[in-house]
Amino acid sequence: MEKTYFCFLLEWADMFNLLTEEQCGSLIKGMIAYEKDGIEPGFTDDILRFAWLSNIKPKMDALREHYQAKVRQTSEAGRISAEKRKQKKRMVSSVERNQQALTDVESVERKKHPSTNPTNIDLDIDLDLDKKENSLKENDDVEFAEKRLSDDGLEIIKLYEERFGLVSTYKATQLDDLVKDFGKDAVAYAVRQANISSAPGIRYIRTTAMNFARRKEDGTGTSNNSSTVPNNVPKYGQGIVV
Repeated sequence: MEKTYFCFLLEWADMFNLLTEEQCGSLIKGMIAYEKDGIEPGFTDDILRFAWLSNIKPKMDALREHYQAKVRQTSEAGRISAEKRKQKKRMVSSVERNQQALTDVESVERKKHPSTNPTNIDLDIDLDLDKKENSLKENDDVEFAEKRLSDDGLEIIKLYEERFGLVSTYKATQLDDLVKDFGKDAVAYAVRQANISSAPGIRYIRTTAMNFARRKEDGTGTSNNSSTVPNNVPKYGQGIVV
């Protein structure tokens, strides 16, 4: 950084008052040349030479060193600040890349196993389907009467009704089919999870039961696989069983 000024100390005023106008002019010119170009003035006047060497030059050197130290300090602080900004930017970029990588992996997994990833959209669809299911079959009661439900299916239907209220005949057959496909323990676990998640839809129960059955086959099944549940459980919308 190029210096464009130098300090003139007021303590020099008394000394300048003792000099003639010509001596003052010579001393000022010498000070400017020394500060600007580093050329030390060769005063022939004994008074000016004494004033220069004993007072003015040492203090001008000290002021210059103080200024240069301040410049170095400011430059170092700027370098450290710039390095911190670069490190922060690299950290943010790294976190964003990691988050994107996780998102990509989750997206791939959802594409590989779409049925094992129930979402809020699925739950909304389930609730909507539940509202409309009675209109899907006009002869629902007749078909239900003609179809014999399994004993395990009847237990699951009772478990479901204890948590969510009475089921339609159509949903009863769906629950019975799930028991036949995945087993009573898997469907019982799925119904309990549906109660906890406030998701009474068949799609949610089917997905949860399927996941339970897969984990059981892999030997990683949940330890909470008993289908025995308390009798005094609240119905759907009246509380959550934990």
